[in-house]
Amino acid sequence: MARLTKSVLGELSGKIGSLIVRKVNGKQFVSLRPDHYKKSKSTKAIYEKNKFSAVVKFAKTINSIPHIKNVWQKSNVQGFSTYHKILKTNLKLFGVEKSSPNFTLFPPAKNNYSVTVSVTDGKISVLFDKKLFQAAFTRCESTLNILRIVNVSEKHNKDYYEIRTVPITVNLFCNHSISIEINKLFGLRVNDHSDSVFYVAVLLNSHTNKKISWTDTVSYHQQY
Repeated sequence: MARLTKSVLGELSGKIGSLIVRKVNGKQFVSLRPDHYKKSKSTKAIYEKNKFSAVVKFAKTINSIPHIKNVWQKSNVQGFSTYHKILKTNLKLFGVEKSSPNFTLFPPAKNNYSVTVSVTDGKISVLFDKKLFQAAFTRCESTLNILRIVNVSEKHNKDYYEIRTVPITVNLFCNHSISIEINKLFGLRVNDHSDSVFYVAVLLNSHTNKKISWTDTVSYHQQY
């Protein structure tokens, strides 16, 4: 790479014919533009490309939801922005198969609260453990957050993400469990959720002392 010391055209930058001009540490350098770029078509390269694309879309979705973004902002996860925190964390958790990514709605939880998720008869059921059940009614505000992802398949050209937040109230519970009709929650027709993946987490938010806590994200896969 050659260094450009003087130019009658002033300061240059970018592509000029077969040349590329770059500015590095206040100095300009010129290099030849390659005739072509090699694109790897290996299985690993394609997987990594699809993985990054999926996580970027997920991170943008989560970062656009104020109450979830607030949790990431206040977390101890390292990152130069909230979006970067979400992206970095989920890239590590993604998993080995594009068809079943290990996404997390919130940063890894530091409490002992847990939920169990199942889907039967068109309903998504979320079972609370005893500690979480009690905590849900001692905080000023508790919400159930459900993310639905339609996976890449022969029917769908790309992933489709949508999230619903349900305020937790006493009348929703039956034996420490909340059961919600999926079609009504997401405005779907019958069986339109058959190829979906659901990600569920509970957020507990106290307005009196501004303390927040949350559960780890649990996923339920309709199809494998």
